[in-house]
Amino acid sequence: MKKLAILLLILIPLSAYAVSTPVDLPLQSISVARAGTMEDGLANPAALPFRGQGDGSFLLALGYKDDVSPSMITGGEKLSFLNTAQTTLSLSFGGTNAMMTGALGFDLEDRQLDGGQLSYDFLFRMHFQLDVAFNFGPFSAGARLKGGSSLIRSHRQVDDLFELGANMFLSEYSLNPDSEYFQMGLGMMWYDEDYFTLGLYIDNFVGTYGGETTFSWGDMADSLSVGASVYLPRFDRAGDLNLVRPFLTLQFGDVASSASYILASFELRFQLLPRYDVSLTASLLSFRDANVSYMRSTRNLTLFSLEFLLDNWTISASAEIPFSYYTGNSGQDSFALSIGLRYKPS
Repeated sequence: MKKLAILLLILIPLSAYAVSTPVDLPLQSISVARAGTMEDGLANPAALPFRGQGDGSFLLALGYKDDVSPSMITGGEKLSFLNTAQTTLSLSFGGTNAMMTGALGFDLEDRQLDGGQLSYDFLFRMHFQLDVAFNFGPFSAGARLKGGSSLIRSHRQVDDLFELGANMFLSEYSLNPDSEYFQMGLGMMWYDEDYFTLGLYIDNFVGTYGGETTFSWGDMADSLSVGASVYLPRFDRAGDLNLVRPFLTLQFGDVASSASYILASFELRFQLLPRYDVSLTASLLSFRDANVSYMRSTRNLTLFSLEFLLDNWTISASAEIPFSYYTGNSGQDSFALSIGLRYKPS
C-alpha cells in the first residue's frame, strides 16, 4: 500500500500541466503586449484591466514540464524519462484591478549518473505574487510584487519511481541557501480592443536576494521588455464571433542584459463558441549575447503549442525544440515537452 501511495503521488502531478505564469513554455514566450484572458497567463501586470474577467476571477492550475534527451533514452539510462522535471500547482484569484497568485512546485535538478547510480537534487519551491493595475481609457499602468524561497534535498540517490517519490514528497528538506527573494516590477500598456496593443515591462525595478536589496538603473535596463501585438477583434462589426482570430506578436526582451532575446509569435485561435475554442501557436525565441551584435543570435528555440478551451477547463500541450534539430547539429541538445490543465469556474 505504501508503494502504491507513493506511485500515485508521482503520477497525479505528472498527469497535467499549466499555471497562471505557464511553465509549459519559457516565460519569455508570453508577450508583455498580450492582455488575453485569465487562462492565458500574465507577463505584464498592466494587462489586468483589459482582461475581461466578468465571467470569473478564480483560476486553479496544475502543470508539468520536462526536458527530453534522445541520447539518454536510446542509451537505456535509468529513469531516462525524468531529466529536469518541474511540477507546479498554482491558485490565482482577484478582479479587474488586482490579482493574487500562490504557487508550489517540485523540481528535479542536477541529474547525475555515476557508475550506474542515479542521483538528483530535489527542490521544493514556494512563490507568491500580487499584481495591481489601473487604466485610464486605453492606457494602463501596473505593479507586480513577488517573492518566494525554496527548500532542497541535495544529491539524493534513487533506483526507481518509488524511491524518487519518497524523496520528493515524504522526506525532510532543508533551506536552499540564498534562495529567498522579493522583487517589484512595473509595467505599462496601450490597449486597442480591436487591433493593436503595445506593452512595456520592467521586471526588476527593485529586489531583495539572499537578504541584500538592490536598486540600479542597470538592473532596470537589463530586465526591460518591450512588445507589440496585432490581432483581429473577438467580435465582428455585426457582433458575431470571428471564427478565426489571428495574433501576431514581436517582442524585444531583457534588452540590455547579457541574455537578451527577440520573440516572434503567430497564433491562430478558432472561436467555435464564446467559451469553446482551439488555439495553435508557433513562435521563434532567439537569444542574444552581450559579446556579439544584437541582431546576431547565439541560441534559437522554436515553440509550438496546442490549446483547447472547453467552457471552464483549458487543456494545453506544448513543445520547445532547439533550432539545431532542423539543421542536423542537435548533438546532445534536449527538447522540452509539457502538458497543462487549468480550471476557472463561471
